[in-house]
Amino acid sequence: MEVLAGLDHLRPYYTWASHEVHAYPKGVRLNQVQGVDGLVKLSGRTDVGLADPAQSALIALTQVTASMLSVRGVRSPSRIVGSQAVLSLLDEACDEFVRIHRVMGQNL
Repeated sequence: MEVLAGLDHLRPYYTWASHEVHAYPKGVRLNQVQGVDGLVKLSGRTDVGLADPAQSALIALTQVTASMLSVRGVRSPSRIVGSQAVLSLLDEACDEFVRIHRVMGQNL
């Protein structure tokens, strides 16, 4: 399906974002962060490193929403305004993910 949709170039990002769930050898190396006292090995569930996967998911959701709001023959000013509002919320959410990522990195 990825190939048919022309999205197969995004596979590495998906693989990287889901290394906690879909285990493979590289996941062991990815599950460590630089803490105050040096390198810290993460174990179990964590929110560390969530910014990039979360942003990717929001961008994909925004693209789907925008395409649904701009279907041919159904365009209207309210749909255009709605699409712009979704884009604005996307920017805010992505900025917030980065902010939280930085705060969490300082607390390790």
